[in-house]
Amino acid sequence: MNFGAAFVFDSLTEEAMRGLWQSIADAELPSLMLSLDYPPHLTIFLAEEVDESGLHTALLKLAAITPPLPVQFPSVAHFLSGGAVAYLAPIVNHALLDLHAAVWDAASPFTRGRPQYYAPGVWVPHATLAYNTPPDQVGAVATILAGAQPLSGTITGILIGTFIIEGGSRYERLELCG
Repeated sequence: MNFGAAFVFDSLTEEAMRGLWQSIADAELPSLMLSLDYPPHLTIFLAEEVDESGLHTALLKLAAITPPLPVQFPSVAHFLSGGAVAYLAPIVNHALLDLHAAVWDAASPFTRGRPQYYAPGVWVPHATLAYNTPPDQVGAVATILAGAQPLSGTITGILIGTFIIEGGSRYERLELCG
């Protein structure tokens, strides 16, 4: 299940997130993030089956009427099950939840097999900073990230496509321009 959609950010926010990826790598801690061939993001959904043409059209229409959305990342957190994941946690407000729900709904007729943990009301928005961190190194990653400044930026687009951690991703960016 590699096909998905994600919110992406303005260039300064992306650069700041990549800087955090680099800080983790510079400390010789595992993160996998620098090797990705796609940008920092907030995953909206993944899908097992997709009508790419229909989805593209639906999300392009949505992006055309949706203005960029300011976002703030004041905190760092970890998912601890299934390989520790360190992430930036955005302030979850109505605007972010509404945008997520709008994308989820627009994609519904064109996707099948979407995990429910991405569904509105369940979704935990996060921008991953380190992936598959061994349990004995979670504290070291947290220490590095504790020194980071809170980030503010803008969600400026929706990325849709095939995302493969090992490389070979294929995606398109749909700019929010409403």
